[in-house]
Amino acid sequence: MRPHIAEKLEKSDIKDVKISVVFKNLGQGLYTLFEPIIFFNILDHRFELVLLYYGLQSFYYATFAHVGARIMGKIGIKKNLIWGTIFLILYCLTILSVSNLGLSLASSPVLTIFAFIILATIATTYQSFYWPAFHTDLSLFMRRRESGKNIGTFYLIGQLTSVVAPIAGAIILIKLSLTHLITLEVLLLLISAIPLLTGPDERPHSSLTFKGFLKFLFSTKRIKYYLPFYAEGINAYIASVFWGLFVYTVLENILDLGLIASGVSLFTGIFVFTLGYLIDKKKHLKTKILRIGVTTSSIGWIIKGLPTSGLFFFVADNIQKFGDMVARIPFEKAMYNRFKSIKSLADEYVVLREMAYHIGGGLIMIILAIIVWQFNYLYSAFIVAAISSLVYLFMR
Repeated sequence: MRPHIAEKLEKSDIKDVKISVVFKNLGQGLYTLFEPIIFFNILDHRFELVLLYYGLQSFYYATFAHVGARIMGKIGIKKNLIWGTIFLILYCLTILSVSNLGLSLASSPVLTIFAFIILATIATTYQSFYWPAFHTDLSLFMRRRESGKNIGTFYLIGQLTSVVAPIAGAIILIKLSLTHLITLEVLLLLISAIPLLTGPDERPHSSLTFKGFLKFLFSTKRIKYYLPFYAEGINAYIASVFWGLFVYTVLENILDLGLIASGVSLFTGIFVFTLGYLIDKKKHLKTKILRIGVTTSSIGWIIKGLPTSGLFFFVADNIQKFGDMVARIPFEKAMYNRFKSIKSLADEYVVLREMAYHIGGGLIMIILAIIVWQFNYLYSAFIVAAISSLVYLFMR
């Protein structure tokens, strides 16, 4: 990388991305929690089919993540983020169209399957453009001594927007419609692209082919390095897809689901930023904090699968999310610092992380789909999440 560009971007680029993320998280926060439920209704309340869709789509993205990195080398990081946002908007509008057409697996099986293939393709394109660029940007331009604080800031943004967004999204869905909800989301996503239109940019070069990425990813010598990323994907997919759908099938109330998500974000938000700052100042505490977070998160997952009421879900989710946040700050600080230490290859290592993350998440979604289909044993997901949380300890 050219040093003079890095110096210019060091201060300005992260700020632009932070402003963009505020609006993107707010827009997505209104809707993302409810997406699996919308698919659940379209797919005739087949829990396993929703899991199968997300599993297959994640493998789709893992296959094409390197393409987004190649394009980033030609058009620049910020332009990749903008194009990713455009395809995310297209994805939201396509979901709205499918919902408004009244498609369902029972009434129009061929059209419904075709619609989900289109959705998976658009989602993969969005992810391929956006996420390799986002993580490469942070890897290259975060100051090492402030990486914990910066990661904490991004989590704080996510948590604080999540205080408002899920409950607001639930109210809009109940009182108005999905059309109103997605219209507001699209508006916020358009605003999120504005900060990315100005300022210097960088075009990191990626030379690895898909075959080259697979060779690195499945190398027996490097499995310990990538194992935490597989586990990260497993946890993330269970948390984002399985958990919300599980709570909805138990409570059968969108408003309660929104209240639980918003309340948990409120309790964990401010703590995250403080923790990131502490890790930067007290580096010797990083491993201890990681262990505390991993243990708490693992116990939290075991508790979360034992439903009794909405209040129980709220308390259990708070315990698990608290532990997860405690673990993720030192985990991601180590991850981004490792990427930063190999600047010339940072974008390629980001793609490897993305592939491992989504292969792990996709694989567990497909396995859980089979388990739910054959045995209807939902608690298996919580056991898997508890075990995968412990793998974070490999990231040092």
